[in-house]
Amino acid sequence: MRIPRPGRWTARSAALVAALLLGLVAAPGPAAAQDRVIVYPRRSEAVLDPRDAYPVGLLQIALERAGIRARVTPSDVVIEQPRAFRLMQAGLGIDLVFAAGGPGHEGAGRLIPVPLTRGLLGHRLMLIDRDRQGVLDAVRTIEDLRRFTFAQGTGWPDIAVLEAAGLIVSTARYDLLFRLVATGRADLFPRGVHEAFAEIALRLPENPSLAVEQRMVLVYDRYDVFFFVRRSEEALAAAIEAGLRRAYDDGAFMAHFRGHPTMRDALAQARLAERRRIVISNPLLTDAVDAIPQRFWESP
Repeated sequence: MRIPRPGRWTARSAALVAALLLGLVAAPGPAAAQDRVIVYPRRSEAVLDPRDAYPVGLLQIALERAGIRARVTPSDVVIEQPRAFRLMQAGLGIDLVFAAGGPGHEGAGRLIPVPLTRGLLGHRLMLIDRDRQGVLDAVRTIEDLRRFTFAQGTGWPDIAVLEAAGLIVSTARYDLLFRLVATGRADLFPRGVHEAFAEIALRLPENPSLAVEQRMVLVYDRYDVFFFVRRSEEALAAAIEAGLRRAYDDGAFMAHFRGHPTMRDALAQARLAERRRIVISNPLLTDAVDAIPQRFWESP
């Protein structure tokens, strides 16, 4: 394999050299490297968690563009985010986490600075008990929302965003949150645009009163999901970042963003332009995320 001459260093070159350091591509010689297994934390008891299809597909695109041979697979058991970061940093069975940016996560892992949904994670639709729609039709401002209880998963960074806006939050394990809303123990479960409709389709049989609220979208500034790896895996981080940037350059990233059913169908169903926007500040916005170039963000 040729190593580029000085002055010809590119994202592809960086990815290939990083992959060589990782032992994920074949170096010159008769023996080829074995495929690496990259394990991410299973987030739900559901066999097919709809939240995983889009980021896992994007990771596979990045790995391919970086020249890395790897198999991406979830952990055998459900692992909540705080524990997933601890296991990843300790090198105990978790290699990569996809999670929202913020000081806590960025302190616990190496953030790869390419937002995976171009900021759509920060555009929140509400899962509700459909009988509550009439009450919610009157909501116009953040002050109106302070009368309601918001459901959140254990350890999720959204908790800090919502509480900083003066909102009431109730937490539980992810798989229980839908029942909290369906039974009236919480009023609203904020979900990213790309999450809400896929989750409703999966959870409606066991929670038939669930619905996506029809009138509003709650917006957090520059809030999105990123890939994180352990800090000692600098070569893996560099390879994935280079692969994502190369996917932007050759159009594969935007083709996945616009064409994946999770995104395409959600944007069509969400009708964001017709919804009332309630914007709240993002107290988790770090310098690292704020410095990400505008080309990686989208305002739907």
